[in-house]
Amino acid sequence: MENAWGRIGLKLQRVRKPEDVRAVLTLEPGIEFSRPFRDHPARCFLAPGDIEVGLKELGKTRQQAKDAEATERRLSLEWQSASQEAHAARSAFDATINQFRGVLEFKPFIAILVLVASELKLKERETRSNLLEAAFRQGHTEHQELDAKLLSQEGWIARNEIVEFAHNKRYEKTALNFAKVMAGLPEYRWLYSLRKCSAITDDSLTSTSVIYQLFELLRALTQQVRPLSLQKIETRLQHQLLSPETSYGLRAYMEPSWPHMKQAFADCPRQVFNRKELPYEIMGRFLATVERPKTLLEIELVKHEKLVDD
Repeated sequence: MENAWGRIGLKLQRVRKPEDVRAVLTLEPGIEFSRPFRDHPARCFLAPGDIEVGLKELGKTRQQAKDAEATERRLSLEWQSASQEAHAARSAFDATINQFRGVLEFKPFIAILVLVASELKLKERETRSNLLEAAFRQGHTEHQELDAKLLSQEGWIARNEIVEFAHNKRYEKTALNFAKVMAGLPEYRWLYSLRKCSAITDDSLTSTSVIYQLFELLRALTQQVRPLSLQKIETRLQHQLLSPETSYGLRAYMEPSWPHMKQAFADCPRQVFNRKELPYEIMGRFLATVERPKTLLEIELVKHEKLVDD
């Protein structure tokens, strides 16, 4: 949430429908490849499907998906066992044929081979293996379909919980609170997740993102400057970034990126944004400028325009 907050934070606070949540999250480039949205339940936030579903129906689909997974696993084991038996019988039969290949034209030996195949139950075992393979593949398909259905339903439930949190007036809509709300979804309701996560005390949860530090600095300066003035905020931001009190990481990040910040201020329309909106607007424009491809001229200009005290 930290690196993306300046781009999506304000919009996330203003979502009105579950489908709005996915639209806001996908404003962050490559969010589907980030770890929480790729390997964890949070991937449901980006799942397609905007059909309203109740918790009872969701529970039913979960059970169906669980049963389908168990069936697929059972069929897989049965198919592997039957396949090994069929392969062993086929190998034994082929070995017998190779042993008597020179005399196969004699009827007595053909009768012997028929007897061998019968004793090995070759046809029966191969038929059973083929049937179990077909059943496994069908079970695998059904499991995949139910997993997709479950992900879609979980996505709607989780996105709807975000909408409910955004509408709630009791809790502050910070990046950390949104993260706490999302952490327990879709397994829990948003309030339980928020309370459960708020009880966690862990120093590793302290923000280290320089991008989020930059946003918080912008937000604080926007609240301080009166009357609201882009020029004054830009000047104070520059002085603050050069201050010894500013973390080395943030200053090191901003030294080559300062021209992009100046461009973000220059691109902001005057007298359009209020104090709450302005830091998000500046950060959104700054991140867009940093991420877009640069011309050779822009690259050279950046080299000559560093973060220095005017």
